[in-house]
Amino acid sequence: MEDANMLDGVSSSGGKCDSRISALLQQRDHLTDALSMAPYDLILYLRRAAVYTELAYPDLSAGDAYRALLLTDEVRDEGFEYHVQARTALERYGNHPLPEVLAHGGLRHGSPGMANGFGPRGPEHFQELAALASVRCFQMLSLSLLLCGCLRSAFNFCQRGLDRRPEKTGAA
Repeated sequence: MEDANMLDGVSSSGGKCDSRISALLQQRDHLTDALSMAPYDLILYLRRAAVYTELAYPDLSAGDAYRALLLTDEVRDEGFEYHVQARTALERYGNHPLPEVLAHGGLRHGSPGMANGFGPRGPEHFQELAALASVRCFQMLSLSLLLCGCLRSAFNFCQRGLDRRPEKTGAA
């Protein structure tokens, strides 16, 4: 009788796990569809990287975090090939609360140019948002690479993230 109760407990907790995994897979599918419509949206890549981390796929998470990092460079440098597309995709987040994927640890406070957790203000607000996103990319990359066993690369990305964090307040 105790074995039957134990099995019931396992199956019920397994059901919770199954529903959580199912929800994460649905979220991943939704984000993948959204990325097919907006391939230069670095926030979508960061959100999908977070889902991959939750699903225990650090290699896929690292790939999406790196894509997002490349897009932060596109946003910040007008001479880059996809600057306009990446900037346009990021600008739609400027007048809204900071995207949840960026509100991590000390990053949720943003930088001095942000007001009450909202995106930065001013004509170059997308630059500040891209800078904040790049720190989050480095956080996600370093963790994912650590979980993959790529210790030297994880260290290097962690160090680069620490160098870029807003006012070096412990955000990375």
